[in-house]
Amino acid sequence: CDEPEMAYEYFKDATKDKKYEKFVDKNDINLRFVPLFSAMGEFEKAFDMLDEYKNFVIKVKGESSLEYSRYLKELGKLLICIGKTEEAEKILIKCLETEFAVNGNENSSADEISVLLGKAFAKTGDKKRAENYYKKVLKNPESSMYPKAVFDTYESLIKNGDTEGAKANLVSAKNAMEKSGD
Repeated sequence: CDEPEMAYEYFKDATKDKKYEKFVDKNDINLRFVPLFSAMGEFEKAFDMLDEYKNFVIKVKGESSLEYSRYLKELGKLLICIGKTEEAEKILIKCLETEFAVNGNENSSADEISVLLGKAFAKTGDKKRAENYYKKVLKNPESSMYPKAVFDTYESLIKNGDTEGAKANLVSAKNAMEKSGD
């Protein structure tokens, strides 16, 4: 949905009508709609939904589950939205630790989380930490997050007046992508 308000109407319809209750997983809806409420600026509702999801997951799956790591990832994203980057970093690292404990390296969110934290720290002005997170992704041109890391790094360098660094970043990315295509 392009319009958060329209998506919100769908959410209300799906959760209020009892005839859909057996078809709708309220816990899954809670997790999936957190970004919507966050985008609408309804952070209290988003946190409430996350808490409800967390309580369900801990009760049914426990803290050593992929479901719990999904909760941690959404919590970290939400904390970034409200400017609590340091706290988000701790939560997102715990998310990765949980993922690795359950799945090893398979289907890891490490690159996605590195880009999230890179962008968050760039926004706070902590260029060094932002750069360190982006570098983790930029080491792997095969990553699905590689283009995002390249663009975000470029954008951060431009905003900080480092046009030469931005140009070098793009040339390096181009070379890495050409090399990985061989």
